[in-house]
Order: sequence, then structure tokens, then C-alpha cells
Amino acid sequence: MASQEDIKLELINYKPTEEEKLVIRSAMFNFVTLATLGAASLGMSARLWANSRATPLKPRTAIPTILGTFTGLVFGGALGMDRGMHKLRETLPKESHLLQIIYENDNVRKRELEETLFN
Repeated sequence: MASQEDIKLELINYKPTEEEKLVIRSAMFNFVTLATLGAASLGMSARLWANSRATPLKPRTAIPTILGTFTGLVFGGALGMDRGMHKLRETLPKESHLLQIIYENDNVRKRELEETLFN
């Protein structure tokens, strides 16, 4: 069984094929798009919320906007990463070595989680 370090070294030295590069580019686009949309939507929502709460005696601050933007970036990034990995698993050819590495990494993570839970 391979360890996380073995998989990292294998990925560092791996050269993807042209078809794999296209799939990776598409998955990265999904990730970046969802992270950006999350940051923009929650940032704007927080700004509008802060504007609605401002009074002449208590001016609005940028804190809700900053927190909303960073929260949107985190959750949008997490959703984008999940969608991107699903796209990789669905779109990569079945004989792809990169797909085998992804499945191997999933198995290592699952095994480590089970060891943590049951020990």
C-alpha cells in the first residue's frame, strides 16, 4: 500500500497527457469560477446587509464585507474543489494513470480515516 508521501512524489513527477491536461484545465476552471462567484455573492450580500444596518449615529464598517468575501471564497472554493474532483473522476479516461493515482489517494485517505475512528 502506498502512503500519502509516495502519492505526492508520484504526482510531482507525473507528466499528464494532452487529454488529461484538457480535463484538468476544465476542472480548474470550475474551481476558480465557483470560488470567485462565492466570494462575490457573499461579499456583496454582506455589503448590502451592512448598508441596511447603518444609521447616522452608527456608520457602516467594512468588516461584514470582508468577512462575507472570505467566507464566500472558502465555501465557494470547497464546492469548486468538490465539483472539480467529480469532473476529473467522470471525464478522465478509464485507463488514465492520473485517475489511478486519484483512486489510490482516496483509498489511502479512507484507510487513514478508518484507523483514526476505530483506534
